[in-house]
Amino acid sequence: MTLTTRLKLTLSQVVKPVYGGIGHILMFHRVTPVPPVRVKGQSRLEVTPQRLEEIIHFFQTRNYDFISLDELHTRLINPSGSGGKNRKFVAFTFDDGYVDNLLYAYPLFKRHNVPFAIYVAASFPQREAVLWWYLLDDLILANDLLTFDFFDGPLILETRSDEQKIQAARILRARLKFTSKQQYPTLLDAIFTKHGIDLLAKTEQLTLSWEQIQQLSSDPLVTIGSHSLHHFPLKILSEEDAREEIMASKSLLEQKVGKPVEHFAYPYGEHREAGLREFELARQSGYKTAVTTRFANLFPGHAGHLEALPRFDAPALSDQDWVLAINGLLPLRHNRFKRIVTE
Repeated sequence: MTLTTRLKLTLSQVVKPVYGGIGHILMFHRVTPVPPVRVKGQSRLEVTPQRLEEIIHFFQTRNYDFISLDELHTRLINPSGSGGKNRKFVAFTFDDGYVDNLLYAYPLFKRHNVPFAIYVAASFPQREAVLWWYLLDDLILANDLLTFDFFDGPLILETRSDEQKIQAARILRARLKFTSKQQYPTLLDAIFTKHGIDLLAKTEQLTLSWEQIQQLSSDPLVTIGSHSLHHFPLKILSEEDAREEIMASKSLLEQKVGKPVEHFAYPYGEHREAGLREFELARQSGYKTAVTTRFANLFPGHAGHLEALPRFDAPALSDQDWVLAINGLLPLRHNRFKRIVTE
């Protein structure tokens, strides 16, 4: 262990009483033995089953309570009514609705008797979602030069070197992520269809069906939450469209699983993608909790911010990072000493 590492671990113990919090929500997307080949530098959505089990073991050895989202809600709003439990807790959550959540994550959680949640974007099981983040990597990796005819003019991108591929991914991801709802279909056509790529090629292969979601929902260990209808950054939508994304997904999921859907995850969930307006819409829609991707621990004060709960991006954390994160050192630095992170 290097001197720098020892100093960080020591400092994390110093700040732990103030910034360690009472628990943590972890964010995952996929669990797969063989992660796909992706453009370098892109957000890692995948962990292996072995890595997931290591993370479970990390919290087991620290005597954490593994809790569901309903129990999380209870502990935040009524700490004294949690049966006298005052140990730290952790909640595992998965975004989007990938089939490997059933194939690889579910057996692990079942073996360890650990509850977990899947926030489903309803367009995934409807087989309407375009998994453009994977399509885009495939397109860039397969070409040395890409030409696009966009509504605001042509774009030519060289994609020969790794650095050029990374830069191309940044440019095209920003367009796809933040384009308007009205221009989104045209943009998909310009980037993918005109390059011979089937927009739904990944959807059937990678996402849960309604039958599989119903199967998971029947197990008390599994909570099905909502992740909007179409996985747009809600902040760029009109208030009417954002409300529809939040409420209609809840209604459709409840119809399909036959039980209340009471927890929500904002698509993307950073400051540019979800803010005070979206938090209020989620609260008005009747969700018990809603989670962001703000990087922070949970504190008793989050009882007043149930529609803006933070999470750790689990695949992004190394072994050393986990200790620094749960002790509060990394969130302290990231949030400039602020504990309750909303805006």
